[in-house]
Amino acid sequence: CGNTMRSVDSIAVHLYVDGGARMCADDVSMHAAAAWRILRSGVCLEEGVRFLPRTGAHEAELRALAFGLERCRALGLTDVEVFTDCDACRVVVAYDPEPRSYWRRASPELRDRVHELRATFGRVAQSITLVPRRHPEIVQCDWLCGSLLCRFGRVSEDKVRQLRGRRS
Repeated sequence: CGNTMRSVDSIAVHLYVDGGARMCADDVSMHAAAAWRILRSGVCLEEGVRFLPRTGAHEAELRALAFGLERCRALGLTDVEVFTDCDACRVVVAYDPEPRSYWRRASPELRDRVHELRATFGRVAQSITLVPRRHPEIVQCDWLCGSLLCRFGRVSEDKVRQLRGRRS
């Protein structure tokens, strides 16, 4: 999948997002990755993955959604349909404030960011379509997350500092 496209026309695209987390070397905290794939007519326009130090699985899923929407906006896309295997994304997008919901557990900044990004698109996710974890594009996003996390194994704090230095 190419990562160099600058702009594409506004034909409906599909955004697939997934996140994953692994335990750290200290056996207490987790590190995660967030991945997205942007497709139009079955052709990959872009895919990406980001390392998220000290992040849990649900936050990784929501960050994948935010990163994917940011990339769609940067590519000039206006008609986007979102797909995920994570109910946390659907609940946050639906603004479900039920006390035990992911909506309450997600950071207000992340919730607001997702809603702000959603508002910039035409058909984007007034709801999000849940797909099975075995959906080929979700499997690919999961593979991107897993590959990144496996590269670092059970990440030590020294490795986290090193990774943070690369992100600047």
